[in-house]
Amino acid sequence: MKIIAEYDELRVPEWALSELVNGDSSGLSEADAARINNWFSRFIKEAKKTAGATVNFHCGDGEPYFHRTPEFGLACNVVDCKVLILAPDDRPTAIDNLRGTSLSLWKSGDKGTSDYINEQLREIEAEHAALVAVAEACRLRNAALREAAIQDALANLATIRGNQ
Repeated sequence: MKIIAEYDELRVPEWALSELVNGDSSGLSEADAARINNWFSRFIKEAKKTAGATVNFHCGDGEPYFHRTPEFGLACNVVDCKVLILAPDDRPTAIDNLRGTSLSLWKSGDKGTSDYINEQLREIEAEHAALVAVAEACRLRNAALREAAIQDALANLATIRGNQ
């Protein structure tokens, strides 16, 4: 994995760490949980711009300290945190190798086999995209949003597999 974006020195409210680190929103008001999710969703949106990218939240080891302007919410005790957006390395994948084989077959005149491989590739890529959506849904911090997103992603995956 390679780092495609790094956000250091994020002053995250101490009260939000249970949600961000453990996905535990018990004890938070709906408004506070929404503040956390709205803030964190910007990193998820950025990660979605790169295929296979993930968002990693790292809580600092330092002591909490009071700050007037945390990342969200009112003045409070904060902890310095970091968010990394990671993407897969640029090494060729098995799918890339199949694309190369298909192109070679097409150039050699074996268009039937090339077309078959391309059709298989489209199905693999559609299923891969659906599985990535399931994985992204599992990373959502808010339990209600996570469950709804997982159900939508699994329904999409079932549709794709049913069409193959």
